[in-house]
Amino acid sequence: MPDLTALAALSARYGLALIEDCAHAHGARWEEYGAGSVGTLPCFSFQLGQTLSAGEGGCVATADPLLAGRLSGLRDGGRAPAGSPPGWRPVQGGSHRMTERQAAILLAQCDRFAEQRERRETVTRRWREAALAHGFLRPALLLPQVERPPGYALALSYVPDTALPRDIPVDTVRADLAAELMVPVEACYRPLDDSPHYLPHSKPRHRLSQKYWEAIDPRGARLPHCARLYDISVVVPPSAMLRPGAEEHLPQALDRLVRHADQLRDRPAGRSNAAA
Repeated sequence: MPDLTALAALSARYGLALIEDCAHAHGARWEEYGAGSVGTLPCFSFQLGQTLSAGEGGCVATADPLLAGRLSGLRDGGRAPAGSPPGWRPVQGGSHRMTERQAAILLAQCDRFAEQRERRETVTRRWREAALAHGFLRPALLLPQVERPPGYALALSYVPDTALPRDIPVDTVRADLAAELMVPVEACYRPLDDSPHYLPHSKPRHRLSQKYWEAIDPRGARLPHCARLYDISVVVPPSAMLRPGAEEHLPQALDRLVRHADQLRDRPAGRSNAAA
C-alpha cells in the first residue's frame, strides 16, 4: 500500500479527489483505516484472479452522496437513483449492473474471507522471511503504517548480483519457481510506455485534435524505473497461498533453486523444467 496519509493530505491541499486503487487490497488496513476508506473514490475488482471474485467486474465506493448518485447513473443507464441527492443531474450511463448471481457468489465468499485472509497473511509472512534469508529475491516494501497487508500476490525483485545463483537469468528463475509451485510466476505489469494494454493510437476516436493525439502517445513517456522493475520482477500469484502446507512450498522451491544453481545456469532462459 502506498502512503495513503500523505496522498490524502496532498489531495486535500489542492482540492483533488483521491481515487484509491484497491483492486487487490480487499481486507487490507492502513493504520486504523481499512483499504478503501481513505480515498474519495476507492475502486475494488472482482475479476477472476482477485481474493474476492465474481468472475468479472468490480465496484466503486464513496461517502459523497452526490458522487454516489452520479456513479449510480453511470452504472444504471443514466437513471436517477432512488432518493436522488440535491444537485444530482442526468448523466449518460451504460448497463454495468452486477447480477444477483454475481452478488450471491461474492456474499458466499465473505463468510470465509477473514479465515482466508489470515491464512494468506501467515503464508506471505513465511515466504517473505524465506526470500530475505536467501538474499536474491527482495520482497516489495511494506510501509510500517500497513497494519494488515493486502495478502494478494507476493511481489519480489530479483537481485542476481548479490546472490548465490549469480548470473542465472530472471526468466529462468521465474520458470523454475513456476514449475516447482505449479502456478504461473511472471513479471509485474508492463510500464505504460511499453504496455500492449495502452494503445490509444489504435482507436481513431481519440483523435480529438493533433495536440491531444500527441499528448496521449505512450511513446512520449520514458519510465526507466518502471522498466527496470518490470525486468527484475518475480510475482507469485495468490492461488499458491491457500494450499495445504503452502508455508513451506516457496522456501523449499528456493532451497532447490540454490542447490541446482549450476544446472540452471546452463539451461536456456525461460525453459520450465523443475529442478530435480
